[in-house]
Amino acid sequence: MVAVTPHNEAFMTQHISPNSLKLIDDAPRVMDLDLGDALGFAEPIDVRKLIRRNVEELEDHGEVFAMVAKTSAAGGRPGEEYWLNEPQSLLICMFARTDRAAVVRAEVIRVFMEWRAQRAPKPAPEALAEFPAADGPLNEHLAKIATLRECRLIHGPRAAARLWRRLGLPQVYESQIEELDDGRACLTHLLSARVDANSVRGQPMFTLLDSAINGNDVDQLMCKGFGVAAANIGGNEGFLVANSHPWLTGLYAGTQWADGGWRPSLIKIAGAIPSQRAMFAGRQQRAVFLPVLMIDTFVDRPPVGLPAVA
Repeated sequence: MVAVTPHNEAFMTQHISPNSLKLIDDAPRVMDLDLGDALGFAEPIDVRKLIRRNVEELEDHGEVFAMVAKTSAAGGRPGEEYWLNEPQSLLICMFARTDRAAVVRAEVIRVFMEWRAQRAPKPAPEALAEFPAADGPLNEHLAKIATLRECRLIHGPRAAARLWRRLGLPQVYESQIEELDDGRACLTHLLSARVDANSVRGQPMFTLLDSAINGNDVDQLMCKGFGVAAANIGGNEGFLVANSHPWLTGLYAGTQWADGGWRPSLIKIAGAIPSQRAMFAGRQQRAVFLPVLMIDTFVDRPPVGLPAVA
């Protein structure tokens, strides 16, 4: 007969906690003396007699790990201490039949669950989408954007949205979509504007700029008179829009992009590179670089119903 002594629940929880478990053979285990003390044995070491008597059934739930126990200050012959996994610990609680057995069973379940929860991998915090900086992998990004554009033209926006996820592009939130729409609207206002210079009369800016990008030096010179220019940045073909220019100031007057407000809107466009230096009308100025894809979109699908700007 195993002697027991009263323990209250608060005292019992001092002996079994997630921190008292030990990982052995890829499984958390509780020390026999901690279990015996929690169960209310007068001599916690007596739990080892219970373990040895039922070792065959315990081994149905995995190996019963026995280790050489540390000797006490009084010395003596070292014995064996047992480390039990969760099902083995629950069986010992049932075999003990002490007044505290039911409480300890519930405690064992809770402690093992907490131990696993503490070591479960934490999901990474969801980050806001970030579009390429000036020194980012722009070529790869533009290739993905071009693929998405073709997908949208051929298969529609839903198919493009699915492809966006498959390409591993970052999740885009509503606030970011609003920013991107603002950038595109600002650029649309520029590229759809009709220009009048020398023999070129009444054609939209995107047509003139497309010709400049394709190597027409005369059209490139004309574009610079409007504060835009064909450019190649690090092997990436595209065009520049000056941060400050009389024609652009007049173009955007009375709009939400007035007084130089076009620059912060244009840099929201994917692939934009701010703070580039270029010559416009004999003056070096800072400008925003935009990829040629922005022009291709207008050449292939000109905007419909936009007001002409003289």
